Amino acid sequence: MMVLQKAPNENAGITTAWRNETFLFLLEFAETQVKAGTWTSDKLFSIFDSGLHIDRYWALGTGLMQTFWKHLEKSAAYTRPLKERVADFCAFVSHYAYARSNTIYKLVHYLIPLKSDTVKTDNLQEYLLNSNNSLNENLSNFLKKIEDAIPDFLFSTKGWYNNLKELADKINGFLTSQGIADYSDMREDILHMLDTADEFQCLEKVAAWVEGDGGLQIPAPEDHIDNIDTLINFFCKGFNELPSDIETQRKFEKKFTDFFIVLQQSEGLTLTREQANLLQQLVEKFVELFGGSSLPYRRTIINIPLKE
Repeated sequence: MMVLQKAPNENAGITTAWRNETFLFLLEFAETQVKAGTWTSDKLFSIFDSGLHIDRYWALGTGLMQTFWKHLEKSAAYTRPLKERVADFCAFVSHYAYARSNTIYKLVHYLIPLKSDTVKTDNLQEYLLNSNNSLNENLSNFLKKIEDAIPDFLFSTKGWYNNLKELADKINGFLTSQGIADYSDMREDILHMLDTADEFQCLEKVAAWVEGDGGLQIPAPEDHIDNIDTLINFFCKGFNELPSDIETQRKFEKKFTDFFIVLQQSEGLTLTREQANLLQQLVEKFVELFGGSSLPYRRTIINIPLKE
């Protein structure tokens, strides 16, 4: 908590880099304790304790959730937390999303007229606090309302991740065109804003890990089609670790089918030869497990242009 609550660039010597490096050092220390049996995995996940109101500290600076996810993903030391810790984490997700969106919510008002008769913007962040919805649904609703509030603006991409990236780039472009992006206060806000989509993406991955389902609660393919390696890795891991229960297997089958629908509909997508080969191998595993014809999947792959 002492590291998390140190606001980057507000205190001498406290930078985003220092904060992330120190946090990673502590995570590696925690991993050592868990491996030695001194701590349980729940000790690590206590840093999401909703009673500590720690979400506001996590939301400071940039890259912190990415640091945590990269550590969690590569470690074999941790087991999923007990039910009480899972409940704490679920409460943390919506409150963190609210706190982490503060900067982009503030800066988007540069694009919204001061007097709008059609859209109220005062409470848009409240959509992120809806505990009945998933993070994906809350972010999608939040961004749809923002899209409605900006005159003559429609997202050109699909999925909350791409939309959030596009919104941040649009705000940054406007602030740069107005000559105010290089002031120190604006520069820190812009860096924080541009990092938001990647932080939320890692939060989504941590949530899937914590909540279980064999790690197969992968993000929607359309949110990651610009990083095809991420999706290939998800499905490679999924086939290798697929649980035996029928319900989870059906979910995985649908995810794989949805992935190929997105591939089919993506304009301007290209593949390296290695990526194409890996996709063909995934199709082989898919047909072995679920049956059916490989034709629509293999045809989709060969119709995507290869990079020079």
